[in-house]
Amino acid sequence: MMIMPSKKTIYDYCVEYIAERIQRLRSEVDAIQGAANEETKSSAGDKHETARAMAQLEVEMNSKQLAEAERLLEGLKKIDPEKPLNHIAAGALVETSQGQFYIATSIGKVVFGESVIFIVSSDSPIGKLLLGKKSGDSVLFNGNTIQINSVM
Repeated sequence: MMIMPSKKTIYDYCVEYIAERIQRLRSEVDAIQGAANEETKSSAGDKHETARAMAQLEVEMNSKQLAEAERLLEGLKKIDPEKPLNHIAAGALVETSQGQFYIATSIGKVVFGESVIFIVSSDSPIGKLLLGKKSGDSVLFNGNTIQINSVM
């Protein structure tokens, strides 16, 4: 029998994953902003302005991703990984006929030792279907019936 990781272990992984993403995005924004600020106006004025405009667009794109990652981290902080659940909600570890799912944030397939866990958001298509369900229930997803074996 395969040993499944604890909800706390998976939760901690999610928090670390999002925190690392936030740190990476902050570093990218700082680096792009710093490079744009250091660039001095050269004789090729149009080229300079184009480079600054491109850098500004990149800063804006990374800033949006950063804000989204910070929002995801705030959402994760509302989950109590120690709380036992009898129905599927944020923070639930769900064993199904199609694999194990942890409902928290969209990370995807993660391997913990011998266990494969799909970390999905409650806003994802499968997350929306699973929300509120209990052990013994089933859902139809992409033409496949998924049996819910346990909810922790």
